[in-house]
Amino acid sequence: MNRQNLLLPGDLACPPSEVFVFRSFTFFARRMCDYTILVEVPWEFRDTYWNWFKENYLMDHIEDFVAQDSQIEAVRFSVPKLTCENLHFSLRKIGFDIRKYKQG
Repeated sequence: MNRQNLLLPGDLACPPSEVFVFRSFTFFARRMCDYTILVEVPWEFRDTYWNWFKENYLMDHIEDFVAQDSQIEAVRFSVPKLTCENLHFSLRKIGFDIRKYKQG
């Protein structure tokens, strides 16, 4: 199966975003929308980002980190921050439709 890449800015996982909302977003993007999750970071700080993601349990659905200037074919996603208040909006932006999973 060929998954489409979803490119997220590394700063999206950091405050003022809510880290567990970021984790939820990446879960839905990977499991329900079938994206491969790539995180775009300044390459000289990739170890810092990796440690932050690992310490905050954010690596479960992340495939890899890529340099900011990488020429990768991907859907680029960006919002100022991920919070409980904009999670549904953000998921809809990447094609997730909750109605598909409702019963009845």
